[in-house]
Amino acid sequence: MTEVVSDVVGVTGLAIIRAILRGERDPRQLAKLRHERRRRTEAEPARSLQGNWREEHLFALRQALALYECYHTRLQECDARIEAYRGTLADKSGGKGPPPKPRKRGRAANEARFDVRGSLFRLAGWT
Repeated sequence: MTEVVSDVVGVTGLAIIRAILRGERDPRQLAKLRHERRRRTEAEPARSLQGNWREEHLFALRQALALYECYHTRLQECDARIEAYRGTLADKSGGKGPPPKPRKRGRAANEARFDVRGSLFRLAGWT
């Protein structure tokens, strides 16, 4: 499957996994779920999406997806709780404006969905 997706829990990976669990077995139909910016032809990923679809593997995949979704939901709940709590803390920045820009990097997979960096700078009274 690495020929089709680089991140199994990305948009494409989850779409393919969910389609398999709904009963889709046609590799070409599964390959159509890949991101449109992929450079490979539809036939290339279709070859890697052929499987034997044994029930015990589908069961394990269903269980893994359920756990992933559960943990993902719990992380969102934690982020919401942290974001609500940070609003109750005093701003010690003294109105100094926004913190310095961070070094450029991609978004981490488990990164919070709110501005943690900015909040920490305000709480710490950055100089």
